[in-house]
Amino acid sequence: MSITGITVTPDNGVQRVIDAQNCNGAIIDGETVVLDNVNSRLSATSASGLLVTNSQIKCDSDIISTYNDPICPITYGSRGELNNKVRITQNSLLLFAKLAGRKNILISELSNSNIIESGGARNLTVYTQTNAILDNCIFRGIGWWEVYRTPSIASNITIDSSNYGYLNWEASRLDFLGFAVSNIGVSHAWLGSGNGGNNFVYHWNNDISFDNKRIKLQHINNQYWEGYTWSPQFIDRDTGISVKDVLVIYDSDLSGTRSELSRFTTDVSGKMVGTYDSKNQSTGINQVRDTLFLLTAKSNVSGTLYTSDGGNTYSIDVITPYIEIRSYLHEIPNGYLSTDSLVITSPRGVLNSDYSVNTYENFILILDKNIAEVNKTIVAAYTALETPEKFYDRAKSEWRDNDGYPIISRSGNTIDAGAYDVTIDATAASAFTVIGNKITIKSTTFTGNLTTTGIITLLNGAAVNGTRTDMNGTISPPISVTLSGLKVNSEVRAYVGINPVTATEIAGVESSTTSFAFTQSYAGQSGYIVIFAIGYQPLNIPITYASSNQTIPIQQIIDRNYNNPI
Repeated sequence: MSITGITVTPDNGVQRVIDAQNCNGAIIDGETVVLDNVNSRLSATSASGLLVTNSQIKCDSDIISTYNDPICPITYGSRGELNNKVRITQNSLLLFAKLAGRKNILISELSNSNIIESGGARNLTVYTQTNAILDNCIFRGIGWWEVYRTPSIASNITIDSSNYGYLNWEASRLDFLGFAVSNIGVSHAWLGSGNGGNNFVYHWNNDISFDNKRIKLQHINNQYWEGYTWSPQFIDRDTGISVKDVLVIYDSDLSGTRSELSRFTTDVSGKMVGTYDSKNQSTGINQVRDTLFLLTAKSNVSGTLYTSDGGNTYSIDVITPYIEIRSYLHEIPNGYLSTDSLVITSPRGVLNSDYSVNTYENFILILDKNIAEVNKTIVAAYTALETPEKFYDRAKSEWRDNDGYPIISRSGNTIDAGAYDVTIDATAASAFTVIGNKITIKSTTFTGNLTTTGIITLLNGAAVNGTRTDMNGTISPPISVTLSGLKVNSEVRAYVGINPVTATEIAGVESSTTSFAFTQSYAGQSGYIVIFAIGYQPLNIPITYASSNQTIPIQQIIDRNYNNPI
């Protein structure tokens, strides 16, 4: 415990300041100091002015009452002073007795400390300096706190039992990170008419206690904005390793119409890299952007829903953010398609008071098991797509890199193109193209199954070795049926349908060798095969056509009643 740089009078364990003390490198550490008369003053006169740590400074009700900044009881000089500093830190307390009239103090820093006016009069006005540090602090029982120009840090601030949350009279922009209020008498925030009313405030990660319907907008040019922060680090679920090359696209309707604000790509550490500064809504250099500042609401003085303390009427417009996430090697995370709006009502990840990241949100991505070729460069070089694996990989790669490209799915050997038309062209100029609602792939013979609610078209001799299903129905691949053990010169006829009157012949031969093979596309349907041979009894064989190749051994029975006329 010590006091250096100022003169105090010891009195029963406390130190009294009985006159005006100019502070140039003064330190109050671990002490209780009392300002108890009209002449008592602590006035910083340099950059090292006054530092208070782990101490209490008590101000009696008869301290000087003045609006004259340089002779306030605690001051750094005039309001516009930039050099002189009064710093209240490390669990310190400025405690004022109940004040009979308005009194001002001017401080440069309030961190992990509190300013309290007791007694309920709410007559203390606190001014904070340009570039002030305000971190994890409480203002309680005061009239108001005027944020005189922009602080360097304004984080985790609570205003309790006061008339106003704060006053921004003439700062063009203030940013608050975590702001809480309780028992506010008038307005949760007051935006003034200085600076032509061009005074904006941005609240990030508000406590739920702050009510944006209780803001005094003194000038029609005042603007209030709020939003939440998101600090993701993309991690693979199975390996726990950071994921590179994830595309993150940020859209918003803050201008009234949805539009893209920025896109980022993750680096080897799984963090976003891009040029857009979402906090200041500006474009800069390409660098790591740890945090997205997602605006979710703003004031609109054209509205008439709310007013506070005689200020302008206003409404609160909802701003909708959209986040799309694309990774070639991973499944699409639920809720992050281009059509999905993002609902965010609390911060994701934890920020320090200077907006650096304290703790990232681990954004978990699940490996896409349908990817056959993990090297995207190889996939991009495919000249034809002959299999479901190549089709899926190339479509996923193109979706990752191009806006508006389709999302298809694969299950084993089956591609599902959703509602897209699919054209397989043996002579297509490119392996994969998308125009409108049509996907075109290059393949002479596509070996696998295709399904879509659109239309499948084969061009320039292209074929599908598999089942294809579209809006016109299902076409199964030709399946071979082989009859073995035939007598030479047998006549064979194969039919689909069991009624000879309506059955359709699908294959036949007048004079066979010892076997006969044909193809069919009637898997699951019933039919029959008839066989005739001179000297042998006719055969009528019922058959249910299979979905795979089948061989049927034939045993023809000698017709003992046959009489050869030759």
